[in-house]
Amino acid sequence: MANYNAPIVEGRVLNIPYTGTIQSIEIKKPGLYKLEAWGGQGYMGQKAGYSVGYKEFKKKGQIIYVCVGGKGGYINSSGGATYYNGRGFNGGGDITVYREWCSQGGGATHFALVNGLLQNIGYANRGNIIIVAGGSGAGVGGSSFLMYGGTGGGLSGGNGTYSTSQHGGASGRGYPGAGGTQTSGGLGYAENGGTGELFNGKFGKGGSTSNADAVCTGGGGFWGGGAGADGYYDDSGSSGGGSGYIDGAPSITYKGIRYTSSTQNNIWGVYPFNYSTHGYYGEPPGYNGKAAITFIKKGTPTLYYGDKEVDALFYGDREVDALFYGDREIG
Repeated sequence: MANYNAPIVEGRVLNIPYTGTIQSIEIKKPGLYKLEAWGGQGYMGQKAGYSVGYKEFKKKGQIIYVCVGGKGGYINSSGGATYYNGRGFNGGGDITVYREWCSQGGGATHFALVNGLLQNIGYANRGNIIIVAGGSGAGVGGSSFLMYGGTGGGLSGGNGTYSTSQHGGASGRGYPGAGGTQTSGGLGYAENGGTGELFNGKFGKGGSTSNADAVCTGGGGFWGGGAGADGYYDDSGSSGGGSGYIDGAPSITYKGIRYTSSTQNNIWGVYPFNYSTHGYYGEPPGYNGKAAITFIKKGTPTLYYGDKEVDALFYGDREVDALFYGDREIG
């Protein structure tokens, strides 16, 4: 049973908030629909991505699925206590205790024809994915510095940023994760520039951490962003954002009108992180993602009773799904 019924009045919008679960939507009237997705923001992340697409659904009763991405959380083990508010639902990289703290990328928001998180739908079944908005990467900071995670995508997620410093005659730097693209996850790093598959973004999921490695996990997306890590002299790098995605052609002409799809960075709002106000405690600041579906225009009716459109036919008390003229289906 669907969680929501799609709108049936032209121009009517159904807004779908973050719940931490996958929601289903039943198409009640065939026609053209506008689908919008906003990704979740990483902890100390920049803006997440926004994607908009148009799709014709021809079958009454079809079920589609929407998964709204969650904002990233963090772990803090300062003073022996662990503070965990992690979410990053739908692809924010997994976080573990990193010395004193570790931050998490935001989750992606997507619509699909099948049920599941992006990473569980999988690359081989990407043809069932309609639209994706990437989550932004996670940032890192202290009382004297702050580096936001990369933006969510967009055709590509934004790259993380990093700090540098001088120690005697030696230069120090952090290691930022790269944003996901349309074809691959972002390169991620472990402490002091180490690499490995765990830290790289993957299909539907940001790069993750292990106990003594990356400090910021990547944002979720069509392809996730890479994790960011500290350097030799406590310089730090933030993580990359995940990429967005639009299935099919960039535009559709429906009943003589052209509708254009797009996926963009820097649309969803940024929550400025103030270290002196927030510290590392309490509810993580930032935004969960969201989604919306709008009924644009009803499908072309195939049957009329006089001048009135007929939605369904019955044979006795049984609804007829299709009509044929000879061996050709017409309804």
